[in-house]
Amino acid sequence: MCIQFVHSANAQSFSGKILNANDKSPIPFVNIGVVGKGVGTVSDVEGNYKIILYDSLKDNYIKISAIGFKNEVYRVSDFTKKQTFDLFLEEDIVLLQQIVVKPKVFKTKVLGNENDSRSISAGFLSNDLGSELGVIMHIKKSPSFLEKACFNVAFNDAGIVKFRVNIYHMKNGIVDSIILKKPIIAEIDKQTRVLTVDLKPYNIIVEDDFLVSLEWIEGHGSEKINFCAGLMNGNSMFRKTSQDSWKKISPVGIGFNCTVLYEK
Repeated sequence: MCIQFVHSANAQSFSGKILNANDKSPIPFVNIGVVGKGVGTVSDVEGNYKIILYDSLKDNYIKISAIGFKNEVYRVSDFTKKQTFDLFLEEDIVLLQQIVVKPKVFKTKVLGNENDSRSISAGFLSNDLGSELGVIMHIKKSPSFLEKACFNVAFNDAGIVKFRVNIYHMKNGIVDSIILKKPIIAEIDKQTRVLTVDLKPYNIIVEDDFLVSLEWIEGHGSEKINFCAGLMNGNSMFRKTSQDSWKKISPVGIGFNCTVLYEK
């Protein structure tokens, strides 16, 4: 447990480990942040985290979440009174979904933005861990089976960077709960021009519109990563850090797309 004061009299820095409540093993890349306030971070591969909380946030809520675990939520004022800042998450037991057999005759469709020109580009609006960029995918027919996701890189000054690929339900035009039951981790380096992620092993089935995002979880810094973009290609979203609110990017559309299969 570690409490560290920063220069501002109105802020405290809290750090600790996020652990599996069952076997006390560290949980990597956990999202921890103040809901909707742009204050948050991601734990490292050993479960270590550090977050700065301001007095002005005391009546807000801090949320800790990881795929495969139950969420923990505290009022900020209660969190800062804790005797220990090691956090424990319980595993979330998920019932197996009904098996859906893929049709023998199917059609392939690419959803999202296929922009691969580097003349226009856009990137993360924040270097905070947990920062996300995403594109809403409008399905043509339900159910649709997710085959792969592609992310067109314009330039990368940050070197080797690790992302989490997240896929969210959309509900009434708003980004809702995450679909995935297992985390999808991907990595790029300065030579990567198209990050392609095979989604077939995850057996992801969608029945409505969904959002595909990249979340910055390791290797962040002051350097930038930009993705190919185009004007008038909408449906792009971002959020500053873990547990922040989603906002629309307009009028630029980020070059993220997803290949799906559906019955012909």
